[in-house]
Amino acid sequence: MRVGGLTAVERRSNRRRAARRTIHGLRDRWGDSLLTVLTILLLIMLFVIAPAQAVFDGGFSYFAAGVALLMIAGALILSGSMVVMALMATAFALNLFVVINRIHTGHGAFDLHIMAAGWLVLSMTLGAVVARAVFASGDVSYHRIVGAILLYILVALAFVALYLIVGLIWPDAFKNVVFEDAPELTSTLIYYSCSTLTTLGYGDIVPLNPFARSLANLEAFFGQLYPAILIGRLVTLQMQGRG
Repeated sequence: MRVGGLTAVERRSNRRRAARRTIHGLRDRWGDSLLTVLTILLLIMLFVIAPAQAVFDGGFSYFAAGVALLMIAGALILSGSMVVMALMATAFALNLFVVINRIHTGHGAFDLHIMAAGWLVLSMTLGAVVARAVFASGDVSYHRIVGAILLYILVALAFVALYLIVGLIWPDAFKNVVFEDAPELTSTLIYYSCSTLTTLGYGDIVPLNPFARSLANLEAFFGQLYPAILIGRLVTLQMQGRG
């Protein structure tokens, strides 16, 4: 049926094209700056909000939910993909469900499982989007270098979720980590993930389960290889730009 000379299918197609043009316009205008904003927010969340949540009582989980929402918006603008949007929105919905459930009923039995799955999807999806932006052809800019830092942080965050999943399945997977729904658990896993990624390894937390050890090895390998791969790619892009 035609309304105003257009069928319903044609109108939907026009709306989709208009939405894509809007997203592409936002990416062209704000894409580089968005990498910097997301990096700052994640740094605050991992190294300020998480330890503060472990020490003080307060609604720090609302800040994490806000960061997750901005991550969704950032992924949509940077990628322009509705598939990415759907993945990020699903992950955010999982985290939002946990927050709302805790407000009304307190801690649920599967809150940590749901949050781990949500943050794993968020970090991996946004990481794929950021990696595409960082390693794509083009000039080497300040924002692209910041994006490379953002990708490094997202890898650490993804491993936090993976360690949490392993610990929930096998509670004795790590020495000196108690996998219970407590505020200090997130800060402890962030500390362990960053120590492993940078191969610092104080030895106060030790993986005992074979899967936990494999994850730790994988993260350490990435932490060693990523700077070399990144520097090589940036040098190549810089040389191409001069040529």
